[in-house]
Amino acid sequence: MARMAKGEKLSFGLPLGLGLDKATLAPTGQPKGMVTTVCGVSGMGKSTVVHNIIDKQTELGHEGVVFSLEDGAELYRQKKLARLSGVPLTNIVVRDLSKEDLKKLADISEAAAEAAGRVHLLDAAGLSSAQVIEKYRRLRDVHPGIEWVWVDYLQVLKDIFDKEERVGIRKAMLNFQHAAKQDDICLGVVSQMGREMIKNQRDPRPKEEYLYGSGAISEYSKLILGVHYPAHWYDAKPINGRHYATGTEPPTKVEWEKLIEIWILKQVKGNANIYSKQEWTRYNGRILDK
Repeated sequence: MARMAKGEKLSFGLPLGLGLDKATLAPTGQPKGMVTTVCGVSGMGKSTVVHNIIDKQTELGHEGVVFSLEDGAELYRQKKLARLSGVPLTNIVVRDLSKEDLKKLADISEAAAEAAGRVHLLDAAGLSSAQVIEKYRRLRDVHPGIEWVWVDYLQVLKDIFDKEERVGIRKAMLNFQHAAKQDDICLGVVSQMGREMIKNQRDPRPKEEYLYGSGAISEYSKLILGVHYPAHWYDAKPINGRHYATGTEPPTKVEWEKLIEIWILKQVKGNANIYSKQEWTRYNGRILDK
């Protein structure tokens, strides 16, 4: 099993392209000992991006923990099967599998199955940030190879329900920042953006100020990635006769449904507010290599 040296980064494994890897240091990997936040409006594909990151990290031999606060461990496993096999997620969930689907599932490589075994899935509904940290530390005592943790997602943590939202988010992010540094791990958090904040904007692409509790998230995250699904905003009102995303007439909606944008909103070094537009298959959440 691969082990990271102190100060190394875990590969994101995303086909960021467009020279983004040359414009910034962020795509080279997820910083160890720091908090990374992946954010976006509900339905944009935040979890998809995180799942693709996890797939790459486990393929490279890195072991970690996923706290699934909303989907549950079983749905997470089903999404993993969909990404590995190319079988539509709906078919797997309802168990309506054709002979072709069964063959694709049977053809999942031994290496891919082994990589999937490097993910420890924990249902975390009703947990606070302190309890999340306690759980992964206990698991790490048994599995010392654990190098990364993802929490999906921040706004479902008990901290937020117990206190005023901004206060709860600040408490949770501070706890995660301290834990990442103390344990020298890559700690990732998925966070919602406020749809109410975005819907009145002419340009709905992700910005730091759209984050719930953005002050604390920005303060305690060393890297923030914003996820944007342009097809969701296809009918957005034009700005001076031009579409917000293209500056001209947009492509067809069918073409846009194949694209997902990943924005770098903050990082330790390099430029911010730059993005990569990636092709993906929404039916199974796979970001495609170019």
